[in-house]
Amino acid sequence: MNLTVPKLSWTVPRQRSTLAPEGVATNVDTDPTTPEQRTWGHGTMITFWCSDILSISGWQKCSAMISLGLDWRNAIGAVLMGCLCLIIPMLANGKIGSVNRIPFPVAIRSSHGYWLSVFPIASRAIIALFWFGIQTWNGQGCMTLMITAIWPSFAHYPNSMSASAGFTSKQMIAYFVFSAFQAPLLFVHPTKLQPLFIFKSTRSIYLQAPLIPFIYLLLALCSVITASCTKVIAGKVLWSPVDVIALWDSRAAVFFAALVWAVAQMSTNISTNSISAANDLSTLFPRFVNIRRGQIIVSVVGGWCMVPWKILASATTFYNFISGYAIVLGPFAGLMASDYYFIKHQRLDVPALYDPHGRYRFYGGCNWRAIVALVVGISPNMYTVFLIKDVAKVHIGGASWIYAVSWLYGIVSASIVYTALSLLFPDKTGSLIDVAVHADDFLAEKESRANNSGTASVDYESEKGEKQSPVVGVLPVV
Repeated sequence: MNLTVPKLSWTVPRQRSTLAPEGVATNVDTDPTTPEQRTWGHGTMITFWCSDILSISGWQKCSAMISLGLDWRNAIGAVLMGCLCLIIPMLANGKIGSVNRIPFPVAIRSSHGYWLSVFPIASRAIIALFWFGIQTWNGQGCMTLMITAIWPSFAHYPNSMSASAGFTSKQMIAYFVFSAFQAPLLFVHPTKLQPLFIFKSTRSIYLQAPLIPFIYLLLALCSVITASCTKVIAGKVLWSPVDVIALWDSRAAVFFAALVWAVAQMSTNISTNSISAANDLSTLFPRFVNIRRGQIIVSVVGGWCMVPWKILASATTFYNFISGYAIVLGPFAGLMASDYYFIKHQRLDVPALYDPHGRYRFYGGCNWRAIVALVVGISPNMYTVFLIKDVAKVHIGGASWIYAVSWLYGIVSASIVYTALSLLFPDKTGSLIDVAVHADDFLAEKESRANNSGTASVDYESEKGEKQSPVVGVLPVV
């Protein structure tokens, strides 16, 4: 009997993209979704966002405000206002991918340029790595309660770690167990993840606008009221639901409550952190990383190298982390949405997004208008991030308060600057088109021409001799 040992290689097997030109390093995982892959219905899209909200970190965002000194009225008001500010750009940017069937790393090229898009893609990947670790560490708390509910002696497991480690031996054991249960889900293809969200199903994607603020408000009410009550019951504010569950006497209640939160953590972690980071990594390094390898990297780097237990050491540290990453996410979201709706009027040439020499190359692969908008949206907040006022004793007066609304400032300022520059200095490189070119139309026409000519591929040339995508069988998008 002969056994064949598979050859190991640092590079992934060569994959032929349906849209990228020959010779361009790419990955089929970033191609537009085919009709067979479109298994997420309206309900799944809504519950995808609900799963991100209904998590331990979502609870902590609200209850931590009580820990920081706010009363319940101000805390709920802040959460509701923040949600209303978030829902508009969230749905606006989500529609870009939903309509054009493309992931974020590809869609962002239309506004930033093929090569400048590396900056927002890498930034989002790093943020997702951090969040993966945070959500996994929160899951550790649930696993600790579940193990203790089964074997009460686990509560007294001896600790051999020093105080500076940031965790105990018991916590690290639970962390390993939770990671082991979560690991198999890392290899499930995104098109088969609907069961993670089935318990929160609803009917129409258009319900997202009122539904998401309602869920945020419901979660805020529960977390804020609970945190306020624990100040009386426990003598201190417990801003994590895991700490609240630990107060219960019923082992069965503790086990099942912790189990619910553990499942919530896994669904949130896989859908919004692991897959997104792996997708970003496969776009950045298509020769070496695919979705499966990307998720393994995420689990190692995000779950261990990012030391999530340090971030969650206190409510202050947690809020500093949230504010820090909001500095870059705001401008990205504002710039991408304003470009799609106000400048390109929802008309994208999807095949050209996969061509480094196509119409979205702009100048050297960068859209200079996006660079200016990002500088305006990000740079004022870097003052607080690097603590310039303490290190260099540079005083900028009231301008330091911009950091308090860093995300809102970033998204508004970047949108205004980018829109103004794009209107004053319209792009002349071909990124503005009259009709949208979707992948389905392009591939259908390509197949039709191939069948008629007996060839497998067709090249299309513009009047200038530049390789462009054909405009076939599509209507203007209004």
